[in-house]
Amino acid sequence: LFTKGNHDITGPGAAEVYNRRLVPFMAARAGDRIEGAAFTRERSGTLLVFYDAYDRRSLDWLEGVLQQQKPRRLVFIIHPPVVPYNARNTWHVFSHPRQADEGQRLLELLGTCRAIVLSGHLHKYSFLVRRTQNGRFVQLGLSSVAGSDDAHPRDLIEDISGYGPDLAKLVPRHSRQTEPQGRA
Repeated sequence: LFTKGNHDITGPGAAEVYNRRLVPFMAARAGDRIEGAAFTRERSGTLLVFYDAYDRRSLDWLEGVLQQQKPRRLVFIIHPPVVPYNARNTWHVFSHPRQADEGQRLLELLGTCRAIVLSGHLHKYSFLVRRTQNGRFVQLGLSSVAGSDDAHPRDLIEDISGYGPDLAKLVPRHSRQTEPQGRA
């Protein structure tokens, strides 16, 4: 099973192909009903949420699922990160300033559940803990790009002291026009 990524919906007809081909593929593999990119699976008190970051209705859907199921443990699977963590710090879910309330709402839902968040999108590994007013959660950023089986990390940043405005310079050739926003 997998979650929808930005390249799954890029280009004319891509979203329709995702729904027509990939959703039924996952349902067949799961041996269960899956009707869209947002769905859940439960096992032994752990709720796995596959979140569709590209559907505006997903946040309301998630809130309803959590109210109804009240999971003991939550694993939240999403393509873009929830918490930005590298130079591409504008590439996270609800990253636009007018989506700040939605972003905060998602953070609080995840904190309430003390979730484990699995994300991708940035092609960098990351592990972080995010505190919210309702609790904290962890986010693990996974990478699909490795130069070799024994590749070593580049741009290693540890502890909160490594985070700050200079992260925007780690990828200087990338999105230079967003550097001021990233530094802020």
